[in-house]
Amino acid sequence: MKHTFLRGTGALLLALILALSLAPAALAEDAYTITPAAWTLEVGQTAELTARLNGGALPSGVSVEWTGTDAVSIKENYGNIVQIQADAPTPDGEPALVKAVFSRDGEEVGEAKCSVTVRAAKVTGVTLNKTELSLAVGGREQLTATVVPSTTDSETYAWLGDIPGMREWIGDREIQNITASGYTIKNKNFESTISVDRNAVDDDKLGLYNVQIQALARTAAAHPDGLVFDLLAAGFTEKCFDGKPFFSDGHTAGEKTVSNMSHDKLTLDAYIKRLEKLEEIANAHAGVERTYAIQAGREVRVMVEPEVVDEAASVVLAHDIAQQIENEMQYPGQVKVVVIRESRAVDYAK
Repeated sequence: MKHTFLRGTGALLLALILALSLAPAALAEDAYTITPAAWTLEVGQTAELTARLNGGALPSGVSVEWTGTDAVSIKENYGNIVQIQADAPTPDGEPALVKAVFSRDGEEVGEAKCSVTVRAAKVTGVTLNKTELSLAVGGREQLTATVVPSTTDSETYAWLGDIPGMREWIGDREIQNITASGYTIKNKNFESTISVDRNAVDDDKLGLYNVQIQALARTAAAHPDGLVFDLLAAGFTEKCFDGKPFFSDGHTAGEKTVSNMSHDKLTLDAYIKRLEKLEEIANAHAGVERTYAIQAGREVRVMVEPEVVDEAASVVLAHDIAQQIENEMQYPGQVKVVVIRESRAVDYAK
């Protein structure tokens, strides 16, 4: 009887062991997170947050709802990625919490938070375009004050108007008001986002995605040029800081009226004459062997005779040619003058 009981007990234990071994292991809970989990920003600064699942990308079908606070707002929302902006300082030890709620098929499946500490923006100061100034009696000068760096969504560039000239002090002071002018530039964000499955990147043996990413980088690098070209095209109609179009013959600088417009026709002959004029100015100097105007006249390369022009003289020559071009020609931007002095030693083996 005792033997039978022990044998039955052994069978029961064996059955329990088999049941435990065949039972499925408990699945770990999905870990929804925000990367990074904490930020420290100054008022006006922005940052990017990314919602993740178990440290990786979110699977399809999972949506995210972001919530900001009074101190930190959601500026741009791209789904699993958002751009936040620091709007107001947070109390010490009490960071603002940006919250992400994850849902699948309309049912909430998790949430995550990111703590953001916002500090007051530091004032770096105001710079003037001149640190010293000397005026003759009756003279005027305009000063430009610039605030840097830009830490908000817009930046105002201001300057003071003309300083009144000196007068003979007879009787009471005559207080003159200095006019203040300025213009505001709005900072804008630009983006171009593509979605690529991580497995596709890992399996991309032909490097197709690598080429696409490189093309995306080239597009981003060329984007500022497109903005500049659009501004140039609108330069005859869009108002500048003084109420005149950017290209205008009515800009004022103190008591003077200046123009940044040219009425010369843009023809091939005018273009060729401009290049010829640049070469003519350089060739007129002693010791110049030949000159090439390149890059549409933005650079002048001057070849000199090394026996006539030494190293020190080549520096002076470059300066003299640049000054003559500045005094005798009208051109947009700047012209680079490069003086090349080359020495060669030649011999023959017979």
